[in-house]
Amino acid sequence: MKIVNINNSSQKSVFKAGKVRVFSDFDKTFLPASHKDFTKNASGEFITKLSKYFNDFKDFLEKTHQGLKFSITTGRTFGEFYLMAETARQKGIRMPLPDSLIVKNGSDEHIKVGMDSVFYDGGEFPFRYDVTNKNKENDIKKLTGWEGGKVKEIFNSVYKIHRLKMVEADTEHSKKDYGVHSLFHPKNRLLDDRSIVGVRKDGNLKYFAAFPDGLNGNNEYDTILKELSDKFHKNGINYTVIQERIQNNRIYTAFEPKANISGRLTKAYDTKEALKQAIKSEDLVIAAGDGSNDLEMLNPAMYLYEIIEDKDLKLSLKDKLNKPKEFICLLNENPKLAEIYRKMPFIGILVKSKKYNNLEFFKPFCEGEYKKLTVIEEGQLETGIKQAIKLYCRQNPDYAKKLSSDIKSNLEPLDEPNNNENNNSPKTSVWKYILIGGSIVLAGLGIYYWSKPENHTK
Repeated sequence: MKIVNINNSSQKSVFKAGKVRVFSDFDKTFLPASHKDFTKNASGEFITKLSKYFNDFKDFLEKTHQGLKFSITTGRTFGEFYLMAETARQKGIRMPLPDSLIVKNGSDEHIKVGMDSVFYDGGEFPFRYDVTNKNKENDIKKLTGWEGGKVKEIFNSVYKIHRLKMVEADTEHSKKDYGVHSLFHPKNRLLDDRSIVGVRKDGNLKYFAAFPDGLNGNNEYDTILKELSDKFHKNGINYTVIQERIQNNRIYTAFEPKANISGRLTKAYDTKEALKQAIKSEDLVIAAGDGSNDLEMLNPAMYLYEIIEDKDLKLSLKDKLNKPKEFICLLNENPKLAEIYRKMPFIGILVKSKKYNNLEFFKPFCEGEYKKLTVIEEGQLETGIKQAIKLYCRQNPDYAKKLSSDIKSNLEPLDEPNNNENNNSPKTSVWKYILIGGSIVLAGLGIYYWSKPENHTK
């Protein structure tokens, strides 16, 4: 059985042993509020509560900045996220911004180039649309042939053939929520011009188009897809087409490079690559989320599948990636695989969601000896990160010894989660021995007392 460089710590790395990389979903995970509440609610109580939450989280990030890198991975576009940050600023809420921002479910990773304080004091947003992780883009190009500039050239050449015009905007969502940033704002003429394709700004790694009214049910749409397919194939681009929905009689279609297990480019691409790096550098990857677009990123079985190189074992694992109970049975049957799984440097944070019923699916990973997920309520991300680090420290004592000092000093005080795997935790063991030792001392004193004749009752 082989895995990817599990003990190789000599590779060059952006990490050093004992550090932590956190990937957090935005809505309902990092932001403990609905979009409507955040953008519309102006009550003093709401703002005070959210400000305290963000101030505490900012303080945590500042205290652990040497050992912890924090990234937000979201289904939002760059423009949508910017508008959320701008809304926070206008409300007087200083929402801490991440070290990097990954948009549209695994698309471009934008690298922070400025400071939060400058932005919130009236300066520039600390991310730029054109400052992205070029290493990621190059890796995906090598893997799939997808290159943002080339892909856009292909689309534009096909639009030209069909006499279609293109407009770009930050979001396909309602102009009521996003104003001029919406494809459906009057300035974009998407609703009254049937020759326009609306293109959402997804960055270099994805392409989303709202095709014109009239192409729905028309052979011309199929012709466009065929022409795109031919050009992609000619340029060696391995991609997938996702017909998401029909709205306003327009076909909304997403195009993505095939860069993951699922055949799509998802949030899990970034966490998977980070895990491979963490194995080399003896660090830890934490992923947090609540929604359907977080499920692959939170699935511990997926990560084990990625690091195992044995072909037969990978085949048996693949059938069980979305069957947690069967996956756990496989671990029970294979002690060596189970040991690799326990020491795999990944812990997930599952934010309870009634909407997605996510707890039911992940329950086998949330308890017992194969626990790899810690469960929290909305607004508890900091606590979840601390619990995740402590959980992995119990699973891998060698990592606990190397844990970055600034992180270690900020893990306490924190109550241990009340579950079975804590019975043998270092903290529990200390108290166990103190109690046993105390009992022995008391027993000895009792024997000594009753052994003296004058202390017996006549």
